[in-house]
Amino acid sequence: MTITPTPEQIAIADVNGWDPQELAENNAHVVRVQELTRKRTKAHLLRAAFAGGLADVNNPAGWTKQELAAEVARQELGARQS
Repeated sequence: MTITPTPEQIAIADVNGWDPQELAENNAHVVRVQELTRKRTKAHLLRAAFAGGLADVNNPAGWTKQELAAEVARQELGARQS
């Protein structure tokens, strides 16, 4: 599934010289991180990160909830674009 830029995102990207697709993907990532942080516990996010392929050598148990949510969102959005 490809994330399609909204007309507002295209206008913002044009004004600032950014790539509209990258802007849309970044916005989707930020929204998903906020959602995961609000709705999931740190333990759930840790399990999801491991299930998504995060290696234990990265010491994710010491990560903050926000960092875990960002990793899970990255895994989810990366899987959608593959």
